[in-house]
This record gives sequence, structure tokens and C-alpha cells, in this order.
Amino acid sequence: MARLLGWTATAGAAALGYAVLHRLGRVSGSTRPERDARLPGDELVADPQFVTDHATTIEAPPSAVWPWLVQMGWHRGGWYTARWVDLLLFPANEASADRIHPEWQDLAVGDHVLDGAPETECYFVVSEIEPQRHLVLHSRSHLPPDFRDRYGAAIDWSWTFVLDALPGGRTRFHFRSRARLTPWWLAAAYWAVLVPADHVMARQMLAGVAARAEGHHLGAVTSGSARLMSTLAALPVMAVSPVIRPVHLRWGASAAESRAPMPGDELVPGAHFTATRAITIDAAPEAVWPWLVQVGIDRAGFYSYDLLDHLGRPSAERVLDEWQHLGVGDRVAPMANPPSESTSFRIAEMDRPRRLVWSKPDSSWSWLLTPVEGHRTRLVTRLKVRYRPGASALLTIPLIELGDFAMMRRMLLNLRRLATTSNSEPTPAA
Repeated sequence: MARLLGWTATAGAAALGYAVLHRLGRVSGSTRPERDARLPGDELVADPQFVTDHATTIEAPPSAVWPWLVQMGWHRGGWYTARWVDLLLFPANEASADRIHPEWQDLAVGDHVLDGAPETECYFVVSEIEPQRHLVLHSRSHLPPDFRDRYGAAIDWSWTFVLDALPGGRTRFHFRSRARLTPWWLAAAYWAVLVPADHVMARQMLAGVAARAEGHHLGAVTSGSARLMSTLAALPVMAVSPVIRPVHLRWGASAAESRAPMPGDELVPGAHFTATRAITIDAAPEAVWPWLVQVGIDRAGFYSYDLLDHLGRPSAERVLDEWQHLGVGDRVAPMANPPSESTSFRIAEMDRPRRLVWSKPDSSWSWLLTPVEGHRTRLVTRLKVRYRPGASALLTIPLIELGDFAMMRRMLLNLRRLATTSNSEPTPAA
């Protein structure tokens, strides 16, 4: 019976994880008003079976984003996804461009943008274009040629990219995909496989454009295949996390550390999830602190699985000066772009470089850095979450129960590596 319950819990957790990934594949990064808005090109696929919306904020004006956007395509600028994606889908494709190519800037309505080798007959047609504002691509060719003849298959697919200027020389970059397929089994396969995969691929595309337009990349260039393999290796840990919950809730922490009060405990009374984790770092607290305070999306990342929690961008391998000057009440550790009160923490308590407490509605994340003999640091962290009844629990519970342990473990291990092997002196923004 215990084994049956364990398998049932694992299957249920896997199903919830898939449901979350499917949801992210449709909406990650976008806001409700953005998803409800009518965009150029919506009329091309009048009755879509699938609509996905992804968006990000870029710290550069539309004029700096546009040149990267219009040169996308096979044997042009690429799609700015990780190299492993290019190699997996199109082994003969070149790496995505890291510079602007003047020869690919004169895109016009009716032009073909290849999405594969010419013999695949797979391409988009430019349907609308307004420089520095929007680009609409349309395809009825994204199928193996024999599918059309053997099964009567068809696809009607549009991609719309919209750039909205924001105050401060920034850009809101919105990417919408609309598709309709026949026969039914092809539509079902698209729904089951490609929509969840869109969370990784679309988010990487937007992140790749953002990094190039902003003129810098966070962190060192990391092998795409290595990042993929490390992420895949974490999936079994996530799947069994509900089964090993009593163990992982105190990973690395002693019994005394798990029982001891932590700063910020009082912020979330009646928490449903309380996890205390710890690690010893061969560096003084002053060397650990700078890495800790700069975490978050569009900052230094979370030093964890970047394909899952940092939009595909590699986490920073250096201390970034612009995120070091924080105080109580400041917004920190954003987990989405754009950040909001529900997806970001605020500093509730800070004693540099000993104690740090982040809080947001229904959760707190506390950090305690204690110097130990030999110029080392004992880093203890506690996450407390109170599950709020309602639709939001369908997302929050799977993310915490499935993903927290694997990602928190990796974050602590990478914090230890960075604090002991990298320069902790702040580097000015590029």
C-alpha cells in the first residue's frame, strides 16, 4: 500500500508539473492585458486552436532591439535560442548571430524567412512590418511535405513581434503565436508537445534578443548542451520531491538549525511549507553577501537551473554593482518579468552581511550568514509559504512541492562555488 501511495503521489506530482509547464508555455512573461490585446496579424489565423503570449522588458530602446529582430531566420541571425536547441532541431544551422548584419536589415512584406534548410520548404512570409514597432510572420509550410500528401495535413501559423517604448529608454517586447492544424491528431500532438516546449524556446528567444540589445550577457557563455543535461538530470529529483519531503525540508541543516528560530519567522504564521537548508562555504560572510543580494530575473539570476528560472539566460559569474545598494523596503529577487508584488520579494530586514529577510504576500525567505572558524561561513536559509486557497494554488503548490528542493540545492551549491572561486568585488554595469 505504501508503494502504491508513493507511485500515486509521484504520478500526481508529474501531472501537476506538466500542467504548470503547459500553462507557462502559453503565458509566461505576459500580463493579462497583453494577452487580451489585439495585435497586428491576429486576423491571419482567424480561429486559432492555440495562442501563446510571451513578453519581456528590455533595458534598451526599440531602435536597439529592432535590428536584432529583423535579421532572425535560418542562416541569417538565427533565433537567439541556446546552441543545443539549434543543434537539436537543425544540426546544420549556424550559431545565432552576436552582431548586427547590415545585409539582413532590409526586410520587406512578401520576403521569405527560412526556418530550415531550403529543401524542407519550411519558411515564414513577412505579412506586416513597421520598423521599430512590429513584425508579423505567417506560415502554411511548417509541415513535412509528405504529411500534406499522405494525411491531408495543414497548418496556419502566425508570429507577431511587437515593440512598445517604455519610459527610461526601455522596451516591452511581446511575442504572440497563433496556430490552427489539421487533422485532429496533429493538433493534439502540437498541444501536448510544442506548447509546453514553447516555454523554453520562446523565452530563450526573447532573452537572447534582450541580452544582445542591452549590449551585454550576464555570466560566462555556458555550453547549451551542458545546461540542458543538468536540467534534465533535475527532473527525477523534482518528481520524487513529494515522496522525500521530510528529508529535503532540512537538507544540509542540523536538527538544531531546523528547530532554531530564524529572522522573519513571524511574517508567515500558519505556513504550510517550511524548509530550512544550510551549507558551509569556505569564504567569509563579506564574500558571500554580494552574490546573495543580487539574485533575481533580469539581475544575476538564481544560480540554479537557468532554463527554468532565468528565461534561459546564464546566471551571473560576477558581482554586479547595480544590485548591491539595497535597503529595507526595496524590491528584490524578482521571479518574473515584469516584476509584481506577487512575483517579487521586498527586503523586510537586513543586517549586512549577517542577516537578510525577504518577504511577499504569504511567504518569506530568510538568510543567516554566521562566521565560523577558518574564515568560513555557515549559510542557513529558510523558506516559509502559506498556500492561499483559490486558483493561484494550482500553480503555487506544484512549483513549491516539486521544484523547490532541486532548485534550492543547486542554488546553494553554486553560491558556494561562486563565493570561493570568483571575485566578489562589484563590477560596474556594462
